[in-house]
Amino acid sequence: MAIPTYFVCRLIFKRIKDNGARRLTTWLVTIVLTLVIYVGLILVWIAFASYYPERDFDKEKWKTDIEKRYEMTDDLVDNGKLIGKTKEEIKELLGQEDVNFDSTLWTYYIGFKPSIIGIDPDVLEIEFKDFLPLSVTRRGH
Repeated sequence: MAIPTYFVCRLIFKRIKDNGARRLTTWLVTIVLTLVIYVGLILVWIAFASYYPERDFDKEKWKTDIEKRYEMTDDLVDNGKLIGKTKEEIKELLGQEDVNFDSTLWTYYIGFKPSIIGIDPDVLEIEFKDFLPLSVTRRGH
């Protein structure tokens, strides 16, 4: 990456008459520009590796495409679609919970959300109080 950058800078700065100033300017700009390009490429790679589409909740897709449930969880959590529903209504909408630690915390597997260091699947946790959802959160494990 630095070699092509050096030659481009050399072409750009060939109008500088002083040979020492031209050489110094070319090297300094090459070093800075190379670092900027590398950091930019890394940021683009991170953005690409961690991107996923956000979809509206769809009951049928939720039940059939288990590995991509994470795409619909933002809609469930951010829009509060489960708040105020009874346990039976939630079970009708999302199906049987995957893990039931006790009657106050249900957990649904939502797949592996794309990320750089994601090695554990994410889950949707629904915490109940007085048989109604108190909070709905998405957690990565």
